[in-house]
Amino acid sequence: MAQQGANNLNFDHVQNVFGKTAENLDQALKSKITNMDPNNTKDMVEFQVEFNKYMIIEGLRSSIIKSIKDTLQSIIQKL
Repeated sequence: MAQQGANNLNFDHVQNVFGKTAENLDQALKSKITNMDPNNTKDMVEFQVEFNKYMIIEGLRSSIIKSIKDTLQSIIQKL
């Protein structure tokens, strides 16, 4: 079981999981922009919440990929 999880810790898996989530959030944001009233506070708050979710996912994806890269570089340097 543990080995299965380890096999999923790679660039492609991170890109697939977080990329799909980011793409879905991006589509939701685009839909929100076309349907929202910029003068409506509720719409603006909802947009901000969705935008923050998108930024968190992108930040996580970037951090995880950097961690994988740094770990691999460290392993290679020690060989």
